[in-house]
Amino acid sequence: MGKYSKSMFLKNKITHKVSVIFVLFSFTIVPNAFAQQMSEDGVKTLSQEQLDGFREQAIKTINDLEKFVQVIANKKNSLDKKNDAIELALDLFISDTTTIEISSLSSNKTHIYPIGGYLARLKLLPYLSVKITWYKIYLGTQFVKGPNGYYYGSATFLQKFEGRSNNEMGNYTDVTKRHIIIVLKKLDLLNGDSKTNKYVLKLGDIKVEETTHG
Repeated sequence: MGKYSKSMFLKNKITHKVSVIFVLFSFTIVPNAFAQQMSEDGVKTLSQEQLDGFREQAIKTINDLEKFVQVIANKKNSLDKKNDAIELALDLFISDTTTIEISSLSSNKTHIYPIGGYLARLKLLPYLSVKITWYKIYLGTQFVKGPNGYYYGSATFLQKFEGRSNNEMGNYTDVTKRHIIIVLKKLDLLNGDSKTNKYVLKLGDIKVEETTHG
């Protein structure tokens, strides 16, 4: 991406952190944007047995994403290894149009980036070292069926980002609280002459709630 000037680093400080940990599940079920899309039969929920299974899948997906993010942000890893991790991380999301909202302690504004573009920025952060900590992981109890046949849920999460200083900018630390959309995508599968439905868990848009000093 070429050399960066000091002013560019300061202006783009919001891009110098990772915001992908999952904490405290929202008991409002889904954000307003998704709730407004629900049809009347959208109040139907999954069975407890199905929900328990998807909760296990959600935990595994979160743990996988954490591993990929750490690989991408680790300054010691090669670009090839980081690029491989980006591809694997992107496969965890519902589509390549999924977005992530970014905040900074230095500004009251937020910016939204496609998840692929954000991960590409992450691998090139201008720090000597980056430490990302995920903690307090909780998942909620319900998904709501949307008119498209998918089930939607949401979670809130915290993440601590620590960037060690280099010659261009000082140390940077913050904790960001966010919302993440969780999607159960319906797939139609053929089994001989029969057609069956299967749900696959994917991640959706990531929003900012607040950013505080770490």
